[in-house]
Amino acid sequence: MADDTPINETPAETSAYDSALPESEQALEEAGIAPELNPDELPPVQPPSAGFIVQLFLVPGLIVLVILGVYTLFWKLSSSEQDWRSLVTDLRSKNEHIRWQAALGLAQVLKADQERGEKGQNLASNSQVASELSGLLSVMLADTAPSEDDLKQQEFLARTLSLLDAPQTVLPVLRKAMETQRDREVRKYAITSIATIADRVNQKGKQLEDDGLVTELIEVSKDEDPFVRQLGAYALGLFKEKAAQERLEVLLASGDNNTRINAALGLSRQKSTAGFQVFLDVLNDAAKMSSSENAMSELTFEKAISLKNVLKAVTDLEAEFNVEQKSKLAEPLKTISEEHPDAKSKIDAGVALKALS
Repeated sequence: MADDTPINETPAETSAYDSALPESEQALEEAGIAPELNPDELPPVQPPSAGFIVQLFLVPGLIVLVILGVYTLFWKLSSSEQDWRSLVTDLRSKNEHIRWQAALGLAQVLKADQERGEKGQNLASNSQVASELSGLLSVMLADTAPSEDDLKQQEFLARTLSLLDAPQTVLPVLRKAMETQRDREVRKYAITSIATIADRVNQKGKQLEDDGLVTELIEVSKDEDPFVRQLGAYALGLFKEKAAQERLEVLLASGDNNTRINAALGLSRQKSTAGFQVFLDVLNDAAKMSSSENAMSELTFEKAISLKNVLKAVTDLEAEFNVEQKSKLAEPLKTISEEHPDAKSKIDAGVALKALS
């Protein structure tokens, strides 16, 4: 913030000309009579000093900049306030293009506000914003024959709702968006948004409460689409309900590798070591890849993410594993910490190994 402390003016200095006047001439001047001076007796003209130039030009310039800065700040704040309100109004427009542009703009405003942190307007908790965006998605989901563009907009809105901290407002429409008959991508973003919101609530030391949500996520984890099952397992791991934990234990035996990993990671968040064997399998695979000549080409993004998450889970559970489990985990961890092609994975494996020792 610009310093708005008033800038003190410099007292006027005594003129060099005044001090050079003879006493008699000073008396004449005091009497209002101009003395007659010989041009040769005039004091020499001195060039302006640097300090004088600074006072004449730089200081006023700084004052102008401060004023402009304060004006710009208040203009931006008022403009931002006006922007989101006008965008919310546009969401109610009967013109489809205006509604869509408003949704895009509001998503950008939400992200920008989120990045500002405490300096922002906390739009994520704004009930009006949450209500309007949720309402728009609800209207679009009611369309029984959506076009490809309609589906893209549904995906976008489902993803945007993850930015909001208004569970009671956004969860009902997100639950509707993850129903079996919905488009796969819409379902994917709806489930991901629910998980994101639940995770933020957990980070605050609270638990997301919504009657029937866990039951619906359990059904999602049974979906015939492997990717949807994986997301269901991930989301269930963010809930402490007994039913969620029991379902995750069942998913540890899933035929899909990523579903097993997500189930094990979900259980680890509740300090459960039930996913030990899944963790060991991931570490053994990573250790084998470390000794492969084509290790770097075999390191897919999916494998890298799985290994990263498993290494963190193993480190977090170090106090929960028994002696035998720690011994089995230590062997692949040592290999990964020494030979894995990814430097970050080597470091994380070393941290996990030290935690288990």
